[in-house]
Amino acid sequence: ILGRDIESGILTIINKIKGSCQTDTLAEFESNLSEYQIKEVNRLLNKNQIGKANLLDDKIQAIFAFCDNISTIPELITKVQMVFSDENAPIQFGTIHKSKGMEAENSYILDRDNMPSKRSMANPDLYQGELNVLFVSLSRSKNFMGFVVTEEK
Repeated sequence: ILGRDIESGILTIINKIKGSCQTDTLAEFESNLSEYQIKEVNRLLNKNQIGKANLLDDKIQAIFAFCDNISTIPELITKVQMVFSDENAPIQFGTIHKSKGMEAENSYILDRDNMPSKRSMANPDLYQGELNVLFVSLSRSKNFMGFVVTEEK
């Protein structure tokens, strides 16, 4: 895994939301996660911390994606840990920032439609920075570039 901080950040959010749940079922967890997302992303946006708001939103969207086809919080934690495990990992996961300067035979980008972020369009400097990150992401592959699309929740 490129950037072990991805797993750590996701697990930190999961454990924070888990603490507010009465049960281990995902129905309550996802509801609390959605409330947390709205509250915290808006708090960061109100402080004009657009980059941090986007990063938090990305992590929460990843958590929602991990929730597919499981039913409990312990299953969610196990799934996250398995995905980010280095044992026999045929795939390397990493942020675009962590992949800068690296190449791979095949590369995939998750949710290309979110790049550049809609929030960055109001700030020309931030928008240019996101275009630069987009260029980095599109130039990592030697042979094949694929795009993974997730469904909206």
